[in-house]
Amino acid sequence: MSEYRPFERAILCRNGDRICNRPIFCANGPVSILAGDRPVIRLIRYQTLLGTFRAWVTQGEKRLYLDMFRSCEFTYRAGMCEWRLHDEEARCALRLTLGAPEDTEGFVLRITSDWPISLNWEFGGIHTFDGESWNLNPDFVPALREPEIQPDWLRQNNTQDGPEGSILLSMQEHTVSLRSSPSGILAHRHLRMVRGIVPVSRDPVTILVARGSAPAPDEAFDSMLSRNRRLERVFRSDSPDPWLDAQLALLGAEIDGAWYPPRTMHSNQLWNTAYLGWCNRFGNVLGGWLDRAK
Repeated sequence: MSEYRPFERAILCRNGDRICNRPIFCANGPVSILAGDRPVIRLIRYQTLLGTFRAWVTQGEKRLYLDMFRSCEFTYRAGMCEWRLHDEEARCALRLTLGAPEDTEGFVLRITSDWPISLNWEFGGIHTFDGESWNLNPDFVPALREPEIQPDWLRQNNTQDGPEGSILLSMQEHTVSLRSSPSGILAHRHLRMVRGIVPVSRDPVTILVARGSAPAPDEAFDSMLSRNRRLERVFRSDSPDPWLDAQLALLGAEIDGAWYPPRTMHSNQLWNTAYLGWCNRFGNVLGGWLDRAK
């Protein structure tokens, strides 16, 4: 059974069955992270999917994808989220923390496990969809509601070594870089996708996927936590209603996500174009961003 409820100024979902239904907005621009009830992660920019991250553990010949674990607790916060996963067949409990670092068009993901395991993961599938100019939305692109990386998305993708131990994944004018901490857990596969095998334990493994410049993975994670604290403080209430307190803690990230300097977009996902919008100027004023309302 799926359950959404407020939890410590966040929204908690237990054993939901959807993916990519919770966006996280990056760097005051059109790049967003699509997270959701289950741990499949997509990076988008307007109508271009910049890649999909999916991970699994193996038991014999069987793949146990993290998005299929029997117990999945998802917590959604301002600019970040977290999954706590457990499955008796996998013989481990995992914690994944995901978010958007400051001034970075990408995501940082930290993974820990209560028991040492080898975690397999893959990232790939840069693909541009036909459609409107605003950002991709799973409600209008059914393939984004499924966890798989479609073969058609890989056809024009290429990988190559990048600086500082990174791997670059590209398709035409679109390029993203992947880095990890500890380093050395990345691998090419058929020049179309990036794959890795991560030795995960209580010592964290951090993966950074970004378009353009970005800090080192561990620095990016610290930056993401700092951004979360800053956005959660924009609006705050201490009321008898935990839903109100949770929604106000999230509101700063939503309003900030529509700010593409020097303009506020009409909305964050659909209609993220430079129309006047509905009350977006009021949100900037109430949030203390007075320079954005000039």
